[in-house]
Amino acid sequence: MFSGETNPVFPHNINEVYKKDKGSFRFTPFGNMLTLDFAEQAIEGYQLGKDNITDFLTINCASTDYIGHMFGPNSIEIEDVYLRLDQDLAKFFEFLDNKIGKGQYTVFLTAAHGVAHAAGYMQEHKLLTDLVNAKSITDSLVRSEITDQVDFDIKKINAQHLDFDAIKKATTNFCSNSPVSCMQLT
Repeated sequence: MFSGETNPVFPHNINEVYKKDKGSFRFTPFGNMLTLDFAEQAIEGYQLGKDNITDFLTINCASTDYIGHMFGPNSIEIEDVYLRLDQDLAKFFEFLDNKIGKGQYTVFLTAAHGVAHAAGYMQEHKLLTDLVNAKSITDSLVRSEITDQVDFDIKKINAQHLDFDAIKKATTNFCSNSPVSCMQLT
């Protein structure tokens, strides 16, 4: 959530958020839009692509990273930023086509890294560990549950003579009927 918000709801009141924290702009899709607008101005101002000398322009659309870290990969906010980035890149490529010419420039798209789930999402989906623990005889049978992967403690399961297939089936059934639908069981 943005500073000052009381509920994690979408859409956010960006005008109010920005009034309280000018740095919050980078946590919105509009950070990417502004970055690409600056890139267009740099191309215009420096006359990039106007002669036979190779020009190189690096652009970092970092709002995807900021939003991913703040809201997580399953959030409406991350979906929104990528849908808007797609539109913004289409507009930027159209600008390049008109300014420099189709086939007269090369674009490399890269990514830095992925993001982990937001803390609220992880807390909400801790239910899976609770379910497996309830089915166990004593200690937890889950060594870890990170980024939609469940790592069962096979030694404990075997030591307690539990039916690992039944535990996996119960876990899979739970995942199929909950928002967590893509667990990988190990």
